[in-house]
Amino acid sequence: MQNYFEIFNIAQEYYIDLDDLESKYLKLIKTVHPDNFIKNKNLHLAALKKTSLLNDAYRILKNNILRAEHLLSLHNVDIKTHSFNDLEFLTKQLDYEEKLQDDAKCALGSVKQDFKMYEQDLSIHLKNKEFKLALLNLYKMQMTFKLITKYDNL
Repeated sequence: MQNYFEIFNIAQEYYIDLDDLESKYLKLIKTVHPDNFIKNKNLHLAALKKTSLLNDAYRILKNNILRAEHLLSLHNVDIKTHSFNDLEFLTKQLDYEEKLQDDAKCALGSVKQDFKMYEQDLSIHLKNKEFKLALLNLYKMQMTFKLITKYDNL
């Protein structure tokens, strides 16, 4: 598996400086842009592949959830095969769904606050190499983010 953090020479952590990431991305993309190698087919093809890799790496690292998934995959955590059965959390999600349907503006702040808490917990668990706990927080982030995106534009 390709380590996208290494491509941009940034720390392999959940919380990253997104401005620094963007700056490094733009600098790298300029050097390998396929238009720079239009006269040489082999170099042009290599530049296309490198540009595609840079675009994928940037897209993943700038997205909180995709970055968390990438970090877990770097530690060989298969996020697809684990199940999530935290009944207390699932009940809370259902409660939030009802509150959001009734008054999205009022309830959305609490949902976003929970998302931040799950991010913080995930970061701590990753630093402590507690990957199963980090994975549980990733699941919570994913489900909470779905609620946020569903009701944020209402």
